[in-house]
Amino acid sequence: YWISIQTPEEAAANTKLAVARGFHGMKLKCTADEELVERCKAIWEVAGPDFALTIDPNERFWRPTEALELARELVKHGRVKVFEDPFPKWNQDWYRLFREHGIVPVAQHLGDPHDIINAIKAEAVDYLNLGGSMVQFVRNAAIAHAAGIPCWHGSGNDLGIMEFSYLHAAAAARN
Repeated sequence: YWISIQTPEEAAANTKLAVARGFHGMKLKCTADEELVERCKAIWEVAGPDFALTIDPNERFWRPTEALELARELVKHGRVKVFEDPFPKWNQDWYRLFREHGIVPVAQHLGDPHDIINAIKAEAVDYLNLGGSMVQFVRNAAIAHAAGIPCWHGSGNDLGIMEFSYLHAAAAARN
């Protein structure tokens, strides 16, 4: 399930819908200056602490120290599957530093093979959210597979034939 930036009350209402529809996790967009812990707690109060959350600030966690504090607080209350794109992607050192603490896995949303290789070489990712055409996604997934990194195909509100093409490409990837 997916939600944008919302109040804790709105997130709880959407979590009821997600659970009723059979979802076991949710991806949420967020910023560093919102009430994220309260929102996540509201979600887990509805769905339980095993309901997996993917936290995606779109590179808006400005400093690793704050992201580490946030991660430590969140894992006290429920399952955080991954922080996706917590920092600006030009700073792979911050991703590696965050990963070294082992609190929450980290993912990057990448599409250029050179960026994927650089993130792998920097030991900056646990997961990859890959985009691109169907052929490019499968090629990018092969790079991630060679490094032992699981991936998924990123999408927007594409629906229809576009989503089916993403599913087809993801089914063709080993990881």
